[in-house]
Amino acid sequence: MSNIEVQGVASLESFLASSNILDPHLLKNDKTITWDGNILVFNQEVKKDNFFGQVPVQIKSTLVDEFSQEFCSHGFEKYDIHNYFLDGGVLIFVVEVDHKNDIEIYVLSLMPSDLKEILEDIDKKGGNSKSLKLEHLPKDNTQRIESICRNFVINRNKQMSIKNLPSIPVYDAKELTITTVTDGRPLDEYLLNVPQYVYAKVDNTGSELFVKKMKFTKIERTINKQITIGDLVYFSDFIIIKENQNEVICFGNKVTYNKTSGKTSFHFSGNLIEQLQTNKFLIEMLKSKHFFIGGLEVVQQGTEEDSELLQKLILRRSRLKDIEALLNIFSIDPRGLELSNLSKAHNQVLRIFVESIVYGKKRNNIPFANGLQAIRISNLVLGVIIYKDGDVYTIINAFDENIPFRFYLGDGKPEVHSSPYIGLSAELLVNMDNLDVDLLARNVTEVEYSDLYAQNLNLLVLELINAYDETGDNKFITTAQKIIDWLISRDIQNKIFIINKYQINRFGD
Repeated sequence: MSNIEVQGVASLESFLASSNILDPHLLKNDKTITWDGNILVFNQEVKKDNFFGQVPVQIKSTLVDEFSQEFCSHGFEKYDIHNYFLDGGVLIFVVEVDHKNDIEIYVLSLMPSDLKEILEDIDKKGGNSKSLKLEHLPKDNTQRIESICRNFVINRNKQMSIKNLPSIPVYDAKELTITTVTDGRPLDEYLLNVPQYVYAKVDNTGSELFVKKMKFTKIERTINKQITIGDLVYFSDFIIIKENQNEVICFGNKVTYNKTSGKTSFHFSGNLIEQLQTNKFLIEMLKSKHFFIGGLEVVQQGTEEDSELLQKLILRRSRLKDIEALLNIFSIDPRGLELSNLSKAHNQVLRIFVESIVYGKKRNNIPFANGLQAIRISNLVLGVIIYKDGDVYTIINAFDENIPFRFYLGDGKPEVHSSPYIGLSAELLVNMDNLDVDLLARNVTEVEYSDLYAQNLNLLVLELINAYDETGDNKFITTAQKIIDWLISRDIQNKIFIINKYQINRFGD
């Protein structure tokens, strides 16, 4: 063995021995095959009852005119790489020695998953060796090598029994796991800088298969602490998103505070209630010029645009409150409206509905036909009744308890009383978000009975049955039952009504 090799191994051994949990056993001869000893790893101190695992090592020492920088490269024979794979992995060191007898150490940890990939690449290219890149190892930081050794043991134990099995594609994994020991850096910083071996649980016993080695570019953590201004709590938690050179805090939908720049930005998303809350927060933030994240004050530097933005937010909040009031009239949960899908046409309909239904404004023209209509607004379908009184139109919720006029059937004289819900199709019954089947059942059975009305009401029963067929929703068959019972009570001998009752009973069974 040359002096360079002896010096390299001795320097490395001295460095490893300076750790409180590593016990190096390195060979100082040139006759061994593939390996140059091992490192015993312990939990807290080098004692038998603290043993954690063993790391096989390969050491290459080389004389250099000047040291490599962050990385160095070294070639390795295919048969050595294959032996490393059979043994379950290896920790490779390259020790560079310069002409002043100073040294720098470089390290590469290889698991079976890494070695399999290297061997496949060698075979693909038809070669017998491969140059591998090693990372510089600071000599003043034993925590780094301790972390590398402990993680080697952890992942070697995971991969030894599965090294010959194929990896699982990441998109097939239902639950991904990593197990790691940091090198003294905060966990977020460590994960963003050190690639991790990722596994997937495959059964209830906790068995795992290898997925891939990943480098994380972004880490998100949810923190259950409040966002407040004064005594008011606006949000109960927030998300910290950390990248290598940046850290932002997100809350609401979607307010972002950039810790690096100190700036707060926003982009409205989410349902109506979420946007109202975010809008309210932004208004108060602009007024007070500060807010608190988990009790820590964030001061906002005012800009010339703040006054104009504040007015826009106040107007926007007023509009959102109008939409909330409209949906409350229709007994629809405001969280159900997808604001992000509002088209220009939908916004026009909303404006007409708010003016007519919320504020009672009369209109001389509207882009809808008279009668019972189903109007789509984004993801919602609203049932409305539109009627003309003189020269003005009125729009009301189709399922208002107090419809202010009566409906009639028949083209000739005399006409007979009717319900506004006669003529509802199964499609409308299924899709109208403000449908109130209890009100429907009460309304249609409070109308004065007539043969013409009964014939049309029986058709509504059939549409309710079709709606049940399509959805399986019991509210439709229950409503049909109430109506057919009312019809039979008025015409007990009507065979059509009786047949429909049997059909309804069959669904009930």
